[in-house]
Amino acid sequence: MQGFSRENCEVKVFDLRASLSELHSLPCADQTIEALRQVSGDRCLTASKDGHIRAVSLPAPKVLLERRSTKIGAAGYTALGVSASGTALCAWVGPEGVGLELLAWDDLRLEHQPQVLATT
Repeated sequence: MQGFSRENCEVKVFDLRASLSELHSLPCADQTIEALRQVSGDRCLTASKDGHIRAVSLPAPKVLLERRSTKIGAAGYTALGVSASGTALCAWVGPEGVGLELLAWDDLRLEHQPQVLATT
């Protein structure tokens, strides 16, 4: 049986030069964040079990946008891969199985909803 911790729903920023001291944190998901990928120097994407992809600004985390999976039966995201151009491949799982979504943003600021390029 897996446990659940509210701490797994936060984006945290650490100072690697100061023996990993925590600089900022932000609770930004209702369920565990399964993946976090930095897109640019001040932006990252998260994928969580609550079925959302979130764009977060850094270093003081702030949620810029949320995108809930539009796929019927998608329970939550389990993995996330991001290219240098801002295209993201997101894996989800639900009661009917697993699937993928290919999302693309107009720019790396991630302030607008992405375009869905493909889905399974």
